[in-house]
Amino acid sequence: MTPQISVIIPVYNEEGNVAQLQSELAWALKEISHELLFVDDGSRDRTIEQIKAAPDVRILEFKKNTGQSAAIYAGLAAARGEILVLMDGDLQNDPAISPGCWRR
Repeated sequence: MTPQISVIIPVYNEEGNVAQLQSELAWALKEISHELLFVDDGSRDRTIEQIKAAPDVRILEFKKNTGQSAAIYAGLAAARGEILVLMDGDLQNDPAISPGCWRR
């Protein structure tokens, strides 16, 4: 089944943020078919280990840091949703207010 929304999240050394971001997005999107697509841009910390495995979570992992633009491009190319949303992995964007803006 194609998710309604794909949230593409480029991350680089965000081990202190990804678990909270994932939790907040899961809560905000609980009524909407979605996927969370984390694109790890060669993090050197434990970012990947902090992402909780779930059926609606996918991870693309770069072996080395290539930059946010490359991570965004890879995420956009891999996303399956009808609506594609970009969100930073550093908690600058509040997931709680976003879903209303994402619906058609």
